[in-house]
Amino acid sequence: MQCSLWLSALLATCGLALSASVTINGTTLTGSEVTSPSGRSLDFFAGIPYAVAPVGELRFAPPVPHILSESAFDATSFGPACPQPTDGGVPVEKQSEDCLTINIMRPAGISSDAALPVLVWVFGGGFYTGAAQRFDSSPVGTPVILVSFGYRLGPLGFPQGDEMDGNGLLNVGARDALLAFDWINRNIAAFGGDASKVTAIGSSAGAITLQILTLTNTLGPYIRGAVYMSGYPGTTIPKPASANQNSWDSFSSLVGCANTSGSVLRCLRGADSEAVMSAVRQVIPKTLLKWCPALDGANGLNPNLPSNIWAAGGYTQVPSIAGTHLDDGTWFAPAQISNDTLLRLSRQKLLSPTVGGRSDNEMQDEILALRPDDTTLGSPYGTDSGTFDLIDHVLDAQCMFHNLTNAAPEPSVWFSEQVMDYWPSFVTI
Repeated sequence: MQCSLWLSALLATCGLALSASVTINGTTLTGSEVTSPSGRSLDFFAGIPYAVAPVGELRFAPPVPHILSESAFDATSFGPACPQPTDGGVPVEKQSEDCLTINIMRPAGISSDAALPVLVWVFGGGFYTGAAQRFDSSPVGTPVILVSFGYRLGPLGFPQGDEMDGNGLLNVGARDALLAFDWINRNIAAFGGDASKVTAIGSSAGAITLQILTLTNTLGPYIRGAVYMSGYPGTTIPKPASANQNSWDSFSSLVGCANTSGSVLRCLRGADSEAVMSAVRQVIPKTLLKWCPALDGANGLNPNLPSNIWAAGGYTQVPSIAGTHLDDGTWFAPAQISNDTLLRLSRQKLLSPTVGGRSDNEMQDEILALRPDDTTLGSPYGTDSGTFDLIDHVLDAQCMFHNLTNAAPEPSVWFSEQVMDYWPSFVTI
């Protein structure tokens, strides 16, 4: 049976059977036993809060750890996705600001001393869309513990502007991810996982988040390996938060806080959650990639250009795999560029500040000299092969979870089946 992309659908269609339970600090979490498409039995725990709901005074703040205090907790279904536009595939009714939860899947019936390797999946989506529940991890066959989590997106996760910078409230979505890894480190043994054998895998924005955290070595204590798919920390062109002040002002205005006297931040924190989420859904289509990690200074998670951090050393040194699928970047390439002037202007937007006194044009010439001028290599988009419109950005993630559409060519389906073993094999080395 082919399971739905959403694992919640898997629970309904692929066999919901016995319950599973784990006890953490006196709280018994009750999950579900599900059957994978290949017939394997798996224990599924979902919607476990790792941070206090980031609302009110905690809106835009670094995450605060959530401590389970009840005697029993129902972990049979996903928590909400973080606020985002609905065109990403997550309907409004499945969104909430209270979205900082963790999901865990393991082979059914294992004991707490199984000490299995752990694979942590960090989803992508341009830092403005995406959800852990969009990928069904049940087809992965190697015996590992699979973990995913939600993190804040868009204006709520990656605030911009001078006031947020001055209050030290940048990149809180990346801080969510860091706290999730801390939770995994402290609690995964109860699920039969080995905290010393954690491998992080990220795609697109998820890969960028992981590399930001490994460049500054903040993630180092929590992982022994990493896989970065279709995303690098320089991809989003790190800038000061002030560079996107206009986008922040647009968001504040939609909430009704643009003309407030005093602190806009105070107004935003006092705003109704529905008004804030509505503003998120309205502003992102107009601003898209403005909601990315900003440069946040010496004590931040993203203190400098990636090239400068790399040159200084001190980054996390663990076995790593990095790459993209064929022509990944051309998915973002402008389609209607008809002359060299427009071409140079479009490229200029993608350049970080130049070094050595070189002009933008000189820098472009140096970069272009390294790129063969051969359209058969895939630029412009769709000119390289007969797979045009069948290959998408982050296809690697779809291969990993076997979430290919029926339109995928047979070789891609075969390759997906290989990838489903490659990544977990790397995790278990």
